Amino acid sequence: MSSPDHLPFALSALLTPLFTIILPIFGLIFAGYVCRKFNKLGSTAALELNKFVVYLALPALLFNIMAKTPWSSLDQPAFIAAFGIGSAVVFGVTLIVRLMQSRHLADASIDRLNAAYPNTGFVGLPLCLLAFGKDRVSRPPLSRRS
Repeated sequence: MSSPDHLPFALSALLTPLFTIILPIFGLIFAGYVCRKFNKLGSTAALELNKFVVYLALPALLFNIMAKTPWSSLDQPAFIAAFGIGSAVVFGVTLIVRLMQSRHLADASIDRLNAAYPNTGFVGLPLCLLAFGKDRVSRPPLSRRS
């Protein structure tokens, strides 16, 4: 059993990465909320920022990572299978649940796409880059769907 003297150090070692990796992400979200709430960026700012991220920043980030990743590290059939099966299960379960809730097929289809589509590009990939570094991130780009 560890002594109480080591508890602050252990807690600090656990919380420091959490705050240094996640706090900036939520800080940006909060800054965006405040800017929109006080109308500092205009009514089309969210649309324009989203276009920048989707069409320029994220593809450049993914290209940079994939260009430096050896082919041997991309051959991960277990990861691809787990990702694909997990997405398919969420896709199917969401459709069944939404149809049981008397949703129209078109609405249930949109809901299942939203449920099965992971946010690896916008949040997951940047968090992985911060947490693990560029040399350790090769699998998340495989899960990014355009």
